[in-house]
Formats: sequence, C-alpha cells, structure tokens
Amino acid sequence: MEEIITSSKVFEFATKDLLVMDIIIGNPPQNSKLLWERRPGGIWVRRGEFNSKIDDFVTEVDVFFGMDAVDPRPKWALIRLPIQFKY
Repeated sequence: MEEIITSSKVFEFATKDLLVMDIIIGNPPQNSKLLWERRPGGIWVRRGEFNSKIDDFVTEVDVFFGMDAVDPRPKWALIRLPIQFKY
C-alpha cells in the first residue's frame, strides 16, 4: 500500500485501486483502444490502476460555467461546449 501526502491530506491507495486518469467532455476518441466510462452530462472518464505515480492521475478539475466565462490562466483553453445534463 502506498501513502501519498497532498494538500495536508493523507491518501492510501492499493495497487488495484482504480483512479481517474483522464476526463473528456463530449465523445471520447473513436480510434482509442482505451476503455472510457460514460457519465451523466456528456462526461467520459478513463480509469486505471494506481501505479504509485500520482502525476498520472486526475487530482483536480476546474469548471468555468456560463457564456461569459473567462479563463485568465496562460496556455489554458476554454472549451465552449456546454455540459448537457440529461436525467
């Protein structure tokens, strides 16, 4: 079992634990050999087994919402695709 300390919190992951490796809004690549899981709102996630390198996994997600959303960070792109929640 690995122990990781981030933001003053301790998380323990076993090698077989599945963590989120990638997130896509819309449709995943059609030629992808990777397994994507569909989530509500047009969100797709790809999960993988923990491999002791936390940089390989999603640890944070920023969401900007609204037609007037602006992203002030350099080298970041604002995707103008609305999140479509269907219940």
